[in-house]
Amino acid sequence: MADNDVESRKRPWVDSPPEERRRSSYDPVRDHHVTLTHSRNSSIENLSSSETASPAKRPATPSTIARIESGGAESGPRSAESDSITPRSGTSTSFGAEDTQQVTSTEDRNQNQQHHQHQHSQHSNSQHPQSNTVKLSPSVWGEKPLDPIVKRLDDFIQRNLRGRPNWDRIEIEAKLGIIVEKRRGYRLYLPVQSESVLDPSFQDVRFESNMTMQQHQHFNKLLNGVVRPGSGVTYKHHHLVDSFYKGQRGEKIRVTTDRNTGEIVKDGVISKQTIAHMNVYMPECNLDYRITLSEELPKPSPEAECTNRREKDRLSYDHQIVRVDLTQVKSSSGYGNQEWMHELEVELAVPKLAHERTKLLQHGPSRSAYYDFLATFLNNVRLLGGKALPPTQGVNLGSNNENQR
Repeated sequence: MADNDVESRKRPWVDSPPEERRRSSYDPVRDHHVTLTHSRNSSIENLSSSETASPAKRPATPSTIARIESGGAESGPRSAESDSITPRSGTSTSFGAEDTQQVTSTEDRNQNQQHHQHQHSQHSNSQHPQSNTVKLSPSVWGEKPLDPIVKRLDDFIQRNLRGRPNWDRIEIEAKLGIIVEKRRGYRLYLPVQSESVLDPSFQDVRFESNMTMQQHQHFNKLLNGVVRPGSGVTYKHHHLVDSFYKGQRGEKIRVTTDRNTGEIVKDGVISKQTIAHMNVYMPECNLDYRITLSEELPKPSPEAECTNRREKDRLSYDHQIVRVDLTQVKSSSGYGNQEWMHELEVELAVPKLAHERTKLLQHGPSRSAYYDFLATFLNNVRLLGGKALPPTQGVNLGSNNENQR
């Protein structure tokens, strides 16, 4: 697809500089940068004559301005000297005998008040001693139950990865979206008030990972906001192209290349096989999520004709054991049809999880962070789902509307 066709389909929803705003479009290729500014409001107070005589410099308010470009460059914090506040100039005042006596009298009154307050505080503490924080045992057995969703996720992993001792090629990811009733085409409704795992035998629903432009933009701003010095969150911008081929055994082979260089990325030729899904309904949030187990098998470069092509503009946010990918996808088939999608997925670092699982089996839960890894993974998914905006009013939740692009 030509570049001018890509330019013609940009979406006007990002808060961009004036020169970019004139283009009236959002494009993560252009707008992926993050500008984190903390504006400072300073005021010069009217100083009394006594304060002017001994002008004290107020503490500076440091302001950190960080700009994250595609190369990851950041500007350091400004010096405190640049933010110092200088008192307004005025004539110094000398004290006469009456003024000195008045100040001394004021100081005596202040000392007497502090003495009485100290005595009152000691008297109150003797009558009402401060109680220590109550420490409760989690239960009569001295233990607390495992989070039920963490337990379901552990069961889901163990059941579907049984007999696979090597997890090097296993992918565990969660996608945000909505669970849709097949018959009505709208988001599923269940008479429950909290997060619920659907039984895998429930086949009357499908999962749609596409979200609206407004939701995608909102997540972009939220995630950009956590990328700051000392946060532990790293940021990368990827421009990728996925080309799909039919293998000799009928499997689908995906070849991923860098759009800028045309080179195949690391582990870029694979056959991705889905193992199982776990749908989780969140009625208190605007989005549900689906956890998917997949196996990515390396393949040689195919010689067949490309059957489908997909361009991905992806923003990746890495933190500890998870990576959050916010992606705009443009798919095109051999028939010339094109479709834009907006996706958010959270991927768990499976090699680290497998290491903790080995420790769990050998030494027990007290010496393994396996369940903590699962809980942290779910925490990120739940918080993202809870921060999601409601869908655009009037848009069918079960369809990909052209107006969303």
